[in-house]
Amino acid sequence: MKHKVLYIYGAIFFVCTLVVCLVLNNAKNPNDDIVGLWKEVAWKYEKTPSHYTLDFSNEDKQVITENMMIHKAEVWEFMPNGEIKLTQENGDVKLLNWRLKGRGHVLKLIENNVNNEHYNLYYVGENILELHFRTDLQAKGIVKLTFKRINKTEEYAQKI
Repeated sequence: MKHKVLYIYGAIFFVCTLVVCLVLNNAKNPNDDIVGLWKEVAWKYEKTPSHYTLDFSNEDKQVITENMMIHKAEVWEFMPNGEIKLTQENGDVKLLNWRLKGRGHVLKLIENNVNNEHYNLYYVGENILELHFRTDLQAKGIVKLTFKRINKTEEYAQKI
């Protein structure tokens, strides 16, 4: 009788361990969701004082991003090795490192281990990426950056 109970407990423990291992093995890595090529499509105020409009002018965007690494980046390419390539409209490229922090909801951009920027990863869908960041310049509030996923063939076709 005593051996039977031990076998039952052993079998239950084994099955539970097996289930946990299978679940962890099949779990999706949050980094995989953002790896790829993303084009900036919109800047909007998410939360704003009442006297500001919801849309950004180019001058507002220039002032807000003056000291930021994303200053004029139009295309962000997240690479699986932890690098991100920020490409400006004029073709200039800036190479940084990226990492997800917390529960996968904070995007950290690192420039030569000197300058760090943090963004809230608000939404990641199949083709849409939303980042939020706080500003404390004239435009106090939360800025929402929206990106659309593009693939390499689309980008090549647009260049031609």
